[in-house]
Amino acid sequence: MAILARAGVRPDMSFRCCDCGDTITGKAVIEGEYLHIVAASREHPEASVFRCECCQDDYEETFRPD
Repeated sequence: MAILARAGVRPDMSFRCCDCGDTITGKAVIEGEYLHIVAASREHPEASVFRCECCQDDYEETFRPD
């Protein structure tokens, strides 16, 4: 799964996790916080669907084939 890159992210942007609903700021992404892209929107990047690192870990634990 792709991770949101710092390039093109502005500090005033905000991104919402599709699982827990937490809002991650553009500033946090620029400083190194990971957001996983669940569904990308090339025309409106902020309208893409994201998952925070914590929820992504939970998702992988639940759906990872053993």
